Amino acid sequence: TWCDPAPEAGRAGLMTARALGMLTYRNYETFVATQSNPEPVLEGHRAESYVAYQGQKLADRFHAYSYWILSLAMDGHHVGRERGTVKQVLSQVQVPALVIGISSDILCPPPEQRALAFMLPQGQFIKIDSPYGHDGFLLEYAQISKEIDRFLKG
Repeated sequence: TWCDPAPEAGRAGLMTARALGMLTYRNYETFVATQSNPEPVLEGHRAESYVAYQGQKLADRFHAYSYWILSLAMDGHHVGRERGTVKQVLSQVQVPALVIGISSDILCPPPEQRALAFMLPQGQFIKIDSPYGHDGFLLEYAQISKEIDRFLKG
């Protein structure tokens, strides 16, 4: 298991979890467009090898226990904890802030990003159109850079 004191402990589980997670990082249309097989096959689907490869890459970078600890930190973070509501805490931010949402992101949906920007006194929201889902923040470098540059120049 992942908590055993062995280098390979939890590796298979981490790889499987990452493979499943890949289904939410991109949207349906992009996944179908890039991972569909040209001919029907019973085994060896492109999507299968793609998600397995992504799981392998993650397991090569992280031990399962370390990744679990990082996940707990991300999942457990709450900006308002012991300081009031999220809205109360964010209303105290005194610097301009740019919040960028990706149109097809289902992990951090644009309506949530817009709400975050609205709670910041000097918050601005920009939505980037992208077919790449959550991975759009990694792949839409040109669009995002343009918006950040525009924001910084005021």
